[in-house]
Formats: sequence, C-alpha cells, structure tokens
Amino acid sequence: MKHWGNITIDEYQYLYGIINDEKLSDSEKELQCISKLFNLPKDYLLNIDFYKYNKLRESINFLNEDVVPYVDKIELYINGNEYKIVNNAKDITFGQYVDVTTFIGYDGGIIGNMNLILASLCDCEIKHNELSNIFLNQNFYKSFGFILVFIKSYDSLNKSYKSLFKIQDDTDDIVDSSIEKDNSFSSRWGWVYNAEMLRDFFGIPLKSVWELNVIEALNGLAYLKDKSINEKSEIDKINKKNGR
Repeated sequence: MKHWGNITIDEYQYLYGIINDEKLSDSEKELQCISKLFNLPKDYLLNIDFYKYNKLRESINFLNEDVVPYVDKIELYINGNEYKIVNNAKDITFGQYVDVTTFIGYDGGIIGNMNLILASLCDCEIKHNELSNIFLNQNFYKSFGFILVFIKSYDSLNKSYKSLFKIQDDTDDIVDSSIEKDNSFSSRWGWVYNAEMLRDFFGIPLKSVWELNVIEALNGLAYLKDKSINEKSEIDKINKKNGR
C-alpha cells in the first residue's frame, strides 16, 4: 500500500502539481494520482469495475492527510559510496547559496524543485544535472523532513541580512533573498555582478568567490552596500553645502 513513507520525490512532485491544479476536477485529480502511483494507464482505470477502482481510491487516502516529516540527516548512496548533504544554510558556500536561491525562485518553488536543491547541497563530484535526476528516485518522506530543516535555517540566515534583501520584520513567508533587481541587467546578471564585487573586495579569483562561506560572502556584500550608501550620503551633504 502506498503511503507518505514509500513514495519518491518524483512521484510527490507530480502529485503536488495535480492536487494544486485548479483547472482539474476532483475526480480527474484522483484518476491522475492513481495512474501515477500505480503506473496504470488512465484508459485502463476508466474501464475497470467499480470494486477494483474503489480499492485503488482507498489506497491513496493518505494524500488527504498532513505530511508529518521525518526529520533526520540524509545520506545518499551511489555505487556503494556515501555522500552527505549539508542541512544548515550557514555551512554552505556562496555558490550553493546562489544555486538554492535560484531554484527556489523557479516555478514550483521548493517542492517542485526539491531534487535540484538537494543536488546543490550534496557533497558529491557527480554533475548537478545527473545528481538531481538521482534524487528524483529518493524517498520523499525523509527528503521532505530534511528540506524543512534546511529551509528554516536558510530563512533565518536571510532574515539576518534584512538590510541587504529589504526584508520586513513581520513576514513568516520564505524569504526571497534575491539581491535587489531594478532592471533587466540585474535580473539576469545580478549574482555574477555581486560575485565580481566580492572578487575585487577580497582580492581573489572569481572562481574562488563561489567557494566562500555564505556568511563571509553576505557580510562582504552587506559592507559594500552600507559603504556605498554612506559615500552617497557624504557626497549629498557636500553638494547641499555647496548649493548643488
């Protein structure tokens, strides 16, 4: 029998999309969920007798229950090798932070891009695209608990840089940590531009910027922003004094 503990990330992402599709009727949602979870064609389901279909319906009742996450560390085993995943946002690199922030901003948010986020947090030499596909077949229950723990630390980290991200104190939502975007250039190249500023600030190669601890990098950006604001304020004072 299917339950929260034995479905994959891929299955849940599909189910999540179906359940939240306002264009589908409840019966169509039910049909598509059963088809996905039991790998049965919809044409077959539409033609089986009521008793068999009802048994399948009963087996997906868990979808109406809240997910009580299994909170623990995650290890990924590939070809007998164990790879650990970072579960605290304060321990990731600036490059990982940018990746996670980017994926959270994609359509589908955290749930729809859970495999991409996990692949970014995994200490593994496997290419990100290949690794994210591997994560699609990982246990959703454990992965979801891990993601909740990580996102809580990620949200807390972002809120500690309120001046950098223009975050309101009373928000309980997942913080959008994208650096302020006011035109197409910053929207497309904002993180690269900030990485270039950190490169010049720290006097290191651009490649090394992505390996900086996220706190060190965000501290650097916060300092540069405050410095820029202070310099502009001083210039404005001088111009005002000179009648400009």
